Amino acid sequence: MSDSDSSATTDATPTNAGGGSLANLRRMSSTAGVSSGAYRPVNPLAAVAGVLALLALGTFVHAGFLAAAAVGIASSAAALWQVRRSSGTQAGGLIASVAFVLCLGLVAWSIYGYATRSQTEASESKEVRAACDAFGQLLASGDYDAAYAMTHPAFQEDVPASRFRFIVGSYPQAQNRDGTFVYGAYLGASAGERIRLSVGPGNRPEASLELSSTFENAEPLRQPVVMRETDDGWKFRSFELWFP
Repeated sequence: MSDSDSSATTDATPTNAGGGSLANLRRMSSTAGVSSGAYRPVNPLAAVAGVLALLALGTFVHAGFLAAAAVGIASSAAALWQVRRSSGTQAGGLIASVAFVLCLGLVAWSIYGYATRSQTEASESKEVRAACDAFGQLLASGDYDAAYAMTHPAFQEDVPASRFRFIVGSYPQAQNRDGTFVYGAYLGASAGERIRLSVGPGNRPEASLELSSTFENAEPLRQPVVMRETDDGWKFRSFELWFP
């Protein structure tokens, strides 16, 4: 081999080596932190999602914490997207995944609970209205004893049947000086538009509403009443006007 050929070969070797080194540096820079022993910073949104997920647990106490769950879903989803696109340079994927599942589960649980409560309240309101209508029919027929049977046992402890018949039955008998009836006979009774449901004694449902009693000759008589659910259906616990 000639001296010129040997020189050419020697000169080419550093050039190729240098090119390979640059390529290796580029590969290393694009995968920095991938090794298990290298430090990888936690994605900021993943950390935020983790905090929001912990706050969202307050949904079991108050529905206002549901906002944290909603924001947590968006934050954790964005964090997962960023971590996956970081080529392994960011950590926090597990935190974001757990936060996403937890927040999504809380939102789903809240929606299901709201739908169930709404269905239950609609059913209970329907039952309350039916009880008020039945009560009005008994008043219209003059069967005050049967109407008294629709009152709650706690009410019956405070108000005897004789007093109930006297107060409720006095309206159709009230007369003007000329002998005409002031109210006339009962035509019925019905519940007002708004029924407020709550939990009463013994964890039994309770309803607060306005009972409207209608007469032949007078304007409807409206009074706030409270009803409670019993094993025998909804019963009247109090009449604010008749028995204050």
